[in-house]
Parts: sequence; C-alpha cells; structure tokens
Amino acid sequence: MKKITLAATLAATFAVAPAFAGNYSAPVMEPAVIEAEAASSSANQAEMVAISLTAIILLTALISAN
Repeated sequence: MKKITLAATLAATFAVAPAFAGNYSAPVMEPAVIEAEAASSSANQAEMVAISLTAIILLTALISAN
C-alpha cells in the first residue's frame, strides 16, 4: 500500500511540475530596424569643393594684402 501511495504521489508531482516551470511574461518583440539609403549627389560634393577653393583663395588674398 505504501508503494502505491508513493507511486501516486510521485506521478502527481511529476505531472504538476511543468505547470510551475517558470513565470509567464509577455513576449518582447524588438522593433524592426529600417535603414534608409542616403541619397548622395555628386553636385553637393562639387559645390563643397568650389566653396572650399573659393575660401582658400579669399584667405590667401587677404593674408598677402597685409
């Protein structure tokens, strides 16, 4: 009789154990990362080169005038 009670107790313990296997928490979804391509234009680079050269020429003229 003791063996049957022990077997029933162990069976009940192992049957209920997965129910207490951890806490329930809502799944956390990471936000999707969307990368936008930067529109590069050669006109912007050409304008920057022109502005830089103009500034260098202007500074050179101001320094040599003194």
